[in-house]
Amino acid sequence: MLKRKLSALLAYNIVDAVAWGVFWTFIYAYLYDIGASFLQISLLDSLAALAYVASRVWGAISDYYGVRRPFIVLGEVLASVPIFMCLLWPEEINFLIGLYALSCVFWSISNVAYLASLTSVRKVGFTLGLGFMVGEFGWSLGCTLMGFIYAYFGFKGTIILPSVLLLVASLIILVVYPKEEVSKGKSLIEYLKPTFTFHFRAYKGFGYLLIHTFISQFALQWCGPLLRTRMYVLFGCSKVALSILFGLTSIISALSSSFVAGKLADKIGGVKLAFIASAMYVFYIPAFALINNQAVCSVLFLIPVWPLMMVGRLTAAAQLSDEKVRGEVMGSMDVFSSFGTFAGFLGGLFADKFGLEFGLVLASPFFLASIIPLVYVIKSRSEDC
Repeated sequence: MLKRKLSALLAYNIVDAVAWGVFWTFIYAYLYDIGASFLQISLLDSLAALAYVASRVWGAISDYYGVRRPFIVLGEVLASVPIFMCLLWPEEINFLIGLYALSCVFWSISNVAYLASLTSVRKVGFTLGLGFMVGEFGWSLGCTLMGFIYAYFGFKGTIILPSVLLLVASLIILVVYPKEEVSKGKSLIEYLKPTFTFHFRAYKGFGYLLIHTFISQFALQWCGPLLRTRMYVLFGCSKVALSILFGLTSIISALSSSFVAGKLADKIGGVKLAFIASAMYVFYIPAFALINNQAVCSVLFLIPVWPLMMVGRLTAAAQLSDEKVRGEVMGSMDVFSSFGTFAGFLGGLFADKFGLEFGLVLASPFFLASIIPLVYVIKSRSEDC
């Protein structure tokens, strides 16, 4: 049963990742081409992040009924609709950003249920690493294909493909994922009440992990769109070159997620792994502002810091919670991540006024600040030992 569930989750994840690899990579480059400002490009993810504000509630509902399958399927089906609707407004920047955000609203239903199901094992770090490895391979395939799909099939083909793939992903879960028994406890309303407060059904130190998640995600979103735009411009605004670079990055991230990040998370703990990743980012991001060489920046771009942070964060959340409330815990991580991502649009606003390179350099102190809450997590856990 466990093997069948894991197989279904991994198969679902790779198809879902291909879909988002195509759509996400394309929409960033396409918006830049039709005249979007740095602020608008940053808002693409910042507004989409508001989608995850309800993740804690979706996760708690999933915990309450004790099922993950219907939530994954529902989210995927609904997420495909706004992507398809992009065909209606191909030149309207604000509409495209809004539809992307709406798709993320629906996808957030799937994401927390998927993560809760994936972390219901003993070796959480390794399983998360395996999930990220499969997802990154799918993402790399989607990123790599994007440029060629656009070259041969244009805007329509690049929009239709990801919307169809999301439906295929939902079908995989519907057919392969084992059926679950619905189990209910007290009133759903009573069960959900704590999700609207700062009371978290997790172990000591989880609150500090949420603060770290907010600050580090703010830093990532501050610099992320700027970094991707920087690489796009360095490659002469070539979508094919950009898609290949993103594809290679995802392949390297995939291998490091499973064989490095996952095993490290189980060995030293998710909190310490997130600490290491945050410290690396302090020096990593400013380098792109100081170096103008295409080859050197490409090599730097391929360094897999992101999977260390992501696997570290989520493993830490699983290690600081019980499996019965894992959906709500993962949802809480999504909520704080979404607030950080939303606030990150300030990076685009700053870059519009003071320049892209200065914006990249200024991300460094934010990553440094994100380390402080992790020190308190480590301290609070050591006091309990």
